[in-house]
Amino acid sequence: MNSKTCGKLVKKYVVLVFTSCYAGIMKSSLFLLVVFTILCIAVTLFCAFGYVLVDGCTHMAAGTSLSFFSLDVFLNGIIMCFPFAAGFSCMGMIFYMIRHPSAPLLSVAVYFVIGVAVWAFLVPQALRIEQMGLFKSLNVRTENRLTEGYFRPSEYGVFYYSKINSQNIAEGVYIDTTGASGSMSPISRFTNLQLAPTGNEFFADPLFASSAKITVIIEHIITFAKVMRIEALKAVKKGFFSYLSFASIGLALLSLIGIKSMSSWKLLNLSFVIILYVVICRINLLIYTSPVFYSVLSFFQEKKISVLSSLPYLQLAVNCLISLLLVSAGMIQYLVLRAGERRKSEV
Repeated sequence: MNSKTCGKLVKKYVVLVFTSCYAGIMKSSLFLLVVFTILCIAVTLFCAFGYVLVDGCTHMAAGTSLSFFSLDVFLNGIIMCFPFAAGFSCMGMIFYMIRHPSAPLLSVAVYFVIGVAVWAFLVPQALRIEQMGLFKSLNVRTENRLTEGYFRPSEYGVFYYSKINSQNIAEGVYIDTTGASGSMSPISRFTNLQLAPTGNEFFADPLFASSAKITVIIEHIITFAKVMRIEALKAVKKGFFSYLSFASIGLALLSLIGIKSMSSWKLLNLSFVIILYVVICRINLLIYTSPVFYSVLSFFQEKKISVLSSLPYLQLAVNCLISLLLVSAGMIQYLVLRAGERRKSEV
C-alpha cells in the first residue's frame, strides 16, 4: 500500500469521524425540541386535569351534584394552563442539558430559539385565544345563593334555611347558641331575610370553606397563577411594549441557563436552577403585589426618572438586571473552565 492510498484512507476516516460527531452533536441539541414538546404536553394535560378538579371543588355546594369531568372546563383549562406549562418546560430543557452536557454552545442556541418562540409567540397567542372565550364553564357558581336544608353556623348561633328563593331571600329557623339575642327562647323563626353573597376566594359554599384547607404551597401557586394571568391578559390588551415588559420574566427565567454548570455536582446545579426559578417568580409576583415596589416606584417618580416611572418599566429593569447577572455568571464560569482546559492541555 503506497502513501497516496494511505492518505486517502486517513482522509476518509477523518471525514467519517467528523461527520459522525457532528451528527451526534446536532441530534443531541435538536433533541431539546423533543424534550420541550413532550414535557409541555404532559404538564399542560396534568395542569388541565388539576384545573378541572379545582373548578369542581370551588363550585361545590351542599346538596348539589358534582360533575367530575367537563369537556369544556378541560379545554378551557388547557388554554389557561398552557402559558405556565410552556414556561416550566423551558426549565425542563435546562435539566436535560445538565444531564447531557454535550455541545454546550449549540444546545444553548437551540434552547434560546425555543425559549424566545415560547414567550414571543406561543404565550401571547394562548392569551388571545383565552380572551376569545371559546370554552365557557357550564358550572354556575353559587356565591349568590345558598342551598336549603342545612345547618349553617354563624358568629353567635346556627341558621337553618328551609327555603331560599331566586332573589336570595330566605326563611327558616335561627338557634341562638350563645344567648347574645337576649331572648327567652333560643329558637326563633324568621322570614324575608335578605342574604348577602357568600363564598370566599376559593370555595363557593361556606360549609366547604370552613372545613377544607389549602396547603401553603398550593395557596402560593394559585396566588401566583391568578396574579400573573391577570397581568398577562392586561399586557396583551395594552399592546406590544406592555407585553414586552411583562415577558421580561421569561428573559429572566431563560437566563437560568447561565448557572447550569456552576458546580461539578449535577444535583447541586439542579437545585440552583429550581431555587432561583422560584425566586424569580416570587420577585415578579411582589412587583405587582408588594407595597415595597410601589414605594420604589414612587421614589423614581419623585426623582423624575422616566425610565423607571411606571410599573412595567420597573419590572423590565428588574428582570433585565437578573438576566445580566445570570448570563454574566455563566460566561465567567465558561471562560474559567476553558482556561483550565488550556492549562491542562499545555501541561
